[in-house]
Amino acid sequence: MSIGVFLGGLPDWANREIVESWLSEEGFQYNYIRGFSGCCVINVDNDDDADAIIARYDQAPLEDRILICELARSKQDQQKRQEHRTKRNGR
Repeated sequence: MSIGVFLGGLPDWANREIVESWLSEEGFQYNYIRGFSGCCVINVDNDDDADAIIARYDQAPLEDRILICELARSKQDQQKRQEHRTKRNGR
């Protein structure tokens, strides 16, 4: 089972190679990184790896911003949340 970890709030200069170097320097295990333009999803094999990355990077300061790191949400979860908001708001 693979788990996605969302990492957001990244500056424009951050790219895949930079995030890979951060993870490697910290000794984190991951499979691959996808995305960019201020955010990415880090794919890991288990909950322990996901928890360790989240603990390290969630709310971590970087330059003039605070990083966001949490479990990535599936497209189905996002659709359900949007449907719930639409029903709640009567739209």
